[in-house]
Amino acid sequence: MKSRQALEEDEIADLCERHRCSEKKREIHLDQFVNRGWHPHPPESFVDWWHKHADFKNSGGSLDAKRAYNCQRYRSQFQNARSWDGVETAAIGSR
Repeated sequence: MKSRQALEEDEIADLCERHRCSEKKREIHLDQFVNRGWHPHPPESFVDWWHKHADFKNSGGSLDAKRAYNCQRYRSQFQNARSWDGVETAAIGSR
């Protein structure tokens, strides 16, 4: 059985592969994700939801989805919205 860190390393490697991150960015993202608890690749469903959020609109777009996804306040709102929509929230992740 893989350790939590190994699972996180695999997860961020897969995400960086899908987003075609450079090797330098992959190293940075690995450190952010595994060691700092920062998620550099929010899911598209969050990005779509965030672009409709009043705080995003009121910020003039300066509060980007990446920063918002790493804010517990917005992550909780997103998870609540997803559960109200009857959409499976397990794929959202706990990070």
